[in-house]
Amino acid sequence: MPLGALVLVASCGPPTPMPTDACKGRVAGDLVISELMLDPDGTDTGGEWVELFNTLGTPIDLRGYTITYRQGTSTAKSHTVRASVTIPSRGYLALGDVRSGPNPSWVGYSYGDDLGSFSQSSGTVGVRCGMTVLNEYTYTRSARSGRSRMLGGNADPDASRVANETNWCDTPTSTEYAPRNYGTPGGPNPQCAPEAMLGTCLQNGVPRPIVAAEAGDLIISEVMASPGVASDTVGEWFEVYATTDVDLNGVSIGTSTSRTTLNSMDCITAQANSYNLLARSADSFVNGLLPAPLVTFSLGLSGTNERLRLFRGDAGIDEAAFFASSSGVSWQLSPNLLIDPVRPEVNDQPQAFCKATGPWPDGGGDWGTPGAPNTTCPPDSGVFPDPDAGMPDAGPMPGPNECIDGTTMMIRALDRPAMGDLVLTEVMPDPQAVDDTVGEYFEVLVKRDVDLKGVSFGSEAWVLPAAHTASNGITLGGNACRRVTAGTYLVFARNNQASVNGGLSTVYETFSFGLSNSGALSRHVKAVSQGVELDRLAFPLTATATPGASIQLNAGLTDVTDNDNAANLSLTPTTSRYGGTALPDGGVTGGDRGTPGLANVPP
Repeated sequence: MPLGALVLVASCGPPTPMPTDACKGRVAGDLVISELMLDPDGTDTGGEWVELFNTLGTPIDLRGYTITYRQGTSTAKSHTVRASVTIPSRGYLALGDVRSGPNPSWVGYSYGDDLGSFSQSSGTVGVRCGMTVLNEYTYTRSARSGRSRMLGGNADPDASRVANETNWCDTPTSTEYAPRNYGTPGGPNPQCAPEAMLGTCLQNGVPRPIVAAEAGDLIISEVMASPGVASDTVGEWFEVYATTDVDLNGVSIGTSTSRTTLNSMDCITAQANSYNLLARSADSFVNGLLPAPLVTFSLGLSGTNERLRLFRGDAGIDEAAFFASSSGVSWQLSPNLLIDPVRPEVNDQPQAFCKATGPWPDGGGDWGTPGAPNTTCPPDSGVFPDPDAGMPDAGPMPGPNECIDGTTMMIRALDRPAMGDLVLTEVMPDPQAVDDTVGEYFEVLVKRDVDLKGVSFGSEAWVLPAAHTASNGITLGGNACRRVTAGTYLVFARNNQASVNGGLSTVYETFSFGLSNSGALSRHVKAVSQGVELDRLAFPLTATATPGASIQLNAGLTDVTDNDNAANLSLTPTTSRYGGTALPDGGVTGGDRGTPGLANVPP
């Protein structure tokens, strides 16, 4: 019987009375779901459909049977077949959501709008007779537009095969039944070809879930934005360092003007602790004799000051900034910044990069290390974390009253602190939990949003106007503005590792000079900008410091004149500790007494 003879519209004419024994003898598995069109090309309404397969040796009249659809735990929508329509023995029938006009040739029955619209990402479709659930299929992988989701045709459909989602795949594009729509509604399904569905990729021809990259998994480690021996359109490249095994499938690359996404059926896998090349072209004949890249990309890299981003959907993975490029020379992240544990922010500022120092082996003359470990930056390159070592060897640099803004990465005027903008609020001259050389700290309250580049901090051994040395003071150098916000308590410590320094977990900067805790000298810490003292916290002149207790400016006092009076200073109470063991009531046992990085408490 031709398929056209089965074409019915449920809403046309009075329904045929349902047989009283429609469900007699029916058991699970007699009918199964074999194919779904979840996301037809164009308008979904009128284009979605469900295909059923009759597993029995006898025909089944669907009158009185119910088709259901639900998403997640929501209440199922349903449609009960109201007309006589037969599925032949071992045959197929497609039921569609045709809501007006005649059914297309591939739809044998219309359920109208009773099931609503299918979710393209997850849902459950079922068929039952009376209270007997004959079959259900739950899908959890997103649909591809215009391609039906089918049970592979390597064997006849049955309930056990339906239940295993690995037996399902997207219909191949050789099965077009309508313009830009692919599937076999009302007919046998072909076999599944090796192909990655959404959320999966092929590894050696076998699908597996994509290991999605997250923040810190990939670090941009080298950029060639101005190749010399090849044109930009084929010679640009950059490199990412992988901190763990991760796939680049679905990762987007963005600049300030454009973006592109890496898509491939095959898994684009970067191994842990590897340098991975991404290039505009994989043809070494035209790309400057590059090594084989892990993957190619299409967007152009600017040779001027630029930011390069990696992200997946709305989630950021990594972001790097670099200076204007020189022809044929890459910018490299120094490998000493990639020692485990790698901090994702190591390449956020252009001073983290230096110029490559030589060409790659068998290359075309351009300098860099594409897909290989970078060369250690020379001592005078200015690469972080040694901002005082010198200046980067290319690109515009800030002048003595300028800095590089951490947000825009542009040079701007310094906003230096003035008297009253920084207040010294706490000092720990004699820790007890750890040695002084790792546990001493002092704290600074920021009263106004300011830049700290060029600000110095020192002990009583630094006597103005003489310049300080490492043994009596520090200056916050580098080219970054080092912007800090009002209300922030900054901790300066001898060591920045909480496991070593007694539990100081929010250290802003380290210093190497010691804080005196005995004798009759005038002991103090001071903040200085351009040779002008901004604030000073002086300790009492006679009694030695109490071991394991910081000296605090009394709670509520936050002015630069408040810490000039010794009567306004007190020991941190025994109820306020850091680095100890947390108690159920919110307190802390053990550890030294102090509130580093927090507002001071009453004595």
